[in-house]
Amino acid sequence: MRNRISRRAAMRRVVVGALAGEALVAAAATPDFTIVAPGNKAVLTSPVLLRMSVVDAEIGLPRDGRYHLHFSVDGGEEVAVYHVRDYSLKLSPGMHVIAVEIAGPSHRALGPPKRVAFMVRE
Repeated sequence: MRNRISRRAAMRRVVVGALAGEALVAAAATPDFTIVAPGNKAVLTSPVLLRMSVVDAEIGLPRDGRYHLHFSVDGGEEVAVYHVRDYSLKLSPGMHVIAVEIAGPSHRALGPPKRVAFMVRE
C-alpha cells in the first residue's frame, strides 16, 4: 500500500509540474510592435513621421542576438531598423502604404507585416 500512495503522489507531482510548465510557456512574452504614426487613413503633408513602438523585445543588431524591424514604403526596398526612433519620410502627394514587420536575429519575420495606408496632400 505504501508504494501505491507514493506512486499516486508522484503522479500528482508530475501532473502539477506539467501544468505549471504549460502556464509558464503560455505566459512567455511574444515580441510585438505597433505602428504609432502615421495613423491608418490619415491625411498628411510631407515629410511623414514614421513612429513604431516595440514590446517584449530588445531592438538592436542581429549579430548581438537582438530583434529588429523592417519597413518598406509602397512595396519598395526594405529598410532594417536596429534602433527604435522616429523616421522622417519625404513622400510625394498621393496614397501610400507603409509595411512593418518584426524579425528575429536570423532576419526571419516573426509574423505577417502590419500595414498603414494614408494620403499625402500637397
